[in-house]
Amino acid sequence: MQGLASTFIFTLFVSISAWAVPYTPIVQMSPGAMCNSEDPDWKEYRYPEKIDYCKRKVSSRLKVWLYERYGIPRNCRSYYTIDHIVPLSLGGNNRVENLWPEHKSIKATRQNLEFELYQLLRDGRISQRDAVNTVLRAKFRPKLPKNFVPSPNCPN
Repeated sequence: MQGLASTFIFTLFVSISAWAVPYTPIVQMSPGAMCNSEDPDWKEYRYPEKIDYCKRKVSSRLKVWLYERYGIPRNCRSYYTIDHIVPLSLGGNNRVENLWPEHKSIKATRQNLEFELYQLLRDGRISQRDAVNTVLRAKFRPKLPKNFVPSPNCPN
């Protein structure tokens, strides 16, 4: 599952490299990562599929570092949130490769997706692989709102 995002790499990287501030994760920096019992934040197995679950633990210091790594200026950070590429509820972890600063208006385009996938996974109606692939498609190929304007006074 480590390479789930690899199918998106080339075309997405080429398309997002034109943006000064990315609107999708940069796969080379944030490909996504799965929780396992070796993770320091590992808590338990969940769901019928016995999926590793890591509790949330992302320090303020790490968040600042991620904003800097992605080139998000200080005055623009209020428009972003630090997001897990693979959500914790689907078996993701808190490692750097599973985190990125996501624009809040893009996150809003898939408002209930992660919760709906969590419910399906919890109830055994979808596999972890299918849930993760669905969320990766949504994050690496977001449906931007018509006339999308990211943030006033921020580079795009």
